[in-house]
Amino acid sequence: MNEATASTLPQRRPRLVWVIFAFVVLTNLHGLVKQVLMLTGSYPVPEGTRAMYEQLQASRSWFEVLGGMTVLTLNLVAAFLLILLRRQAYHLFAISLLLSIGSLVIQFARGGPAATVFAQSTLAFLVMLIALAIGWSIYAAICVYTWHLRERGVLK
Repeated sequence: MNEATASTLPQRRPRLVWVIFAFVVLTNLHGLVKQVLMLTGSYPVPEGTRAMYEQLQASRSWFEVLGGMTVLTLNLVAAFLLILLRRQAYHLFAISLLLSIGSLVIQFARGGPAATVFAQSTLAFLVMLIALAIGWSIYAAICVYTWHLRERGVLK
């Protein structure tokens, strides 16, 4: 096969692209459904944690809800762009990661849910930060990988 023919063949998606797509779609759709259920008051909360949950809900502003929905939407759009091998996937994943980190900083500064958790339990706040750090690390790795794919010319 000559070089001209090889360049016209459709490019196969790397397996890791499929893994990232499945992970992002599944986790973000779960988050989206959870957000909708929380907003409608339909999210099941164990009786023992109901008071803390209600206080968290009361401390959420529309800004924080909109920020969360924006991050979820950006992640889903980025995943679909990645499966289509579009270079914009990198930018959306990076913007989403920065918005997510910025959202926590703003929530803490404005007395939102993060500050409420911290005020109620330092241990719960620490667990929340560890979970967020793990999630942010995964998305940072996704950003590095999509940047690498973009630089190699896999993403068009």
